[in-house]
Amino acid sequence: MSVHPSGIYTNVSAESVFETWTIRLQANTLKPLITDLLELASRIGGLGPGWRRPPHPMNSFNGYRGSQFSVQPSTPELGLHALIDRLHEQIRQLAHEYQLSLKPTTQHDLGSFVSIWRGEANQWWDLVHGVCSSNAEGRPAWCGDSQHRPSGYSVRQHADHSLITVFDPDKSIKNTLQELEFKRIWPTV
Repeated sequence: MSVHPSGIYTNVSAESVFETWTIRLQANTLKPLITDLLELASRIGGLGPGWRRPPHPMNSFNGYRGSQFSVQPSTPELGLHALIDRLHEQIRQLAHEYQLSLKPTTQHDLGSFVSIWRGEANQWWDLVHGVCSSNAEGRPAWCGDSQHRPSGYSVRQHADHSLITVFDPDKSIKNTLQELEFKRIWPTV
């Protein structure tokens, strides 16, 4: 985290905004799973609560805010649904190998993958700087804050669309995303 001279924090220092990090995995039995998890995380904006927004300029203090990373996909033609299905299968195989029970559940806990929503490229702005703005009246708890609770969603902006991944079972997120005209793309049921 860095601090702008105005005293307002940013989580991306100006020197590292376009920095490239390389993660190399040594060959082991978990490499395919870890590779696919990193690929999924890069497509949807993270693997858990708190990844609120992609990097973007903030005019209020002439800085950047946000977090996002990209990986070179192992199979670029593999769609999001196919990648999630492949991850489910890898996890099922590992559970079987280690004799662990996987019980299907419809109950979601905070931090679980609940749903993924698709919108226009800059549509995420309405959620992050509208509904979840620090100054928003009636700001929902699932928006999170930097002191007490991570956000219940993550954002990823792609060239032609944005994705909102929901990690909070609060049903009002679904209503908010529908009002903002996002379309749920996962789960498809």
